[in-house]
Amino acid sequence: MEIRVLRYFLTAAQEENITRAAEKLHLTQPTLSRQLSGLEEELGQVLFLRGKRKITLTEAGRLLQRRAGEILELCEKTEREIRAVGDEVRGTITIGSGESMAARQLIRWIRAFSEKYPGVTFEMHTGNADRIRERLDHGLLDLALLLSPGDLKSYGFLPLKEREYWGVLTPKDSPLAQKTAVTPQDLKGVPLITASRPAMRKQMEAWFGGEPIPPVAARHDLIANAALMAREGMGTGWPSRAPPSPTPMGRCAFAGSRRS
Repeated sequence: MEIRVLRYFLTAAQEENITRAAEKLHLTQPTLSRQLSGLEEELGQVLFLRGKRKITLTEAGRLLQRRAGEILELCEKTEREIRAVGDEVRGTITIGSGESMAARQLIRWIRAFSEKYPGVTFEMHTGNADRIRERLDHGLLDLALLLSPGDLKSYGFLPLKEREYWGVLTPKDSPLAQKTAVTPQDLKGVPLITASRPAMRKQMEAWFGGEPIPPVAARHDLIANAALMAREGMGTGWPSRAPPSPTPMGRCAFAGSRRS
């Protein structure tokens, strides 16, 4: 696969129309059609379902759309790093992080580093732990802030002193808002808005210690949406990040892939 053709493919997928994509790429429509057909032939998969006015991605096409975006991002990152080679410290450091209290320490490090090396730019990517690990494994991140316990054997990592704690997000007029700590009994019968990650669900089940888990009203990837749902009365957001409380989640680690 050629990088140029992957760019063509992504543009066509974004525009959902061959003619508009060709105009955006400054190509003729037959030329773009031939390039996309050649890509399908090379991969042995149909990537688009072609309608009269709109094209839609097949399952294989959606997979390629995701991977092609990562490939092009990695190529651009590599080009920037090569151009930055020289006596002066320049370039871009790409960091992934979830929603974590430990991110404050990370920001302090970034600020100190920027003062010493003003030619370096930082790119921050926020997401859940699964997505951050995937980007780290694919070389799209240089470093990541991860929460342990977790398998960190494949990374070079620096444990941090900061701990993360569970908490609940609930409207101010809820009886739960008056508590300094929440127990499993406090959540009986309370609809929960929980994290969608299986690992977090397992920790939640362990915390309830065999007690019946309250009904789940919704699941989320990032806590911002859970906060909105809790504010609108859909349920109580749990687990969420919180200031220190009696319910520790685990320590954080600053990890980097082991690449030669």
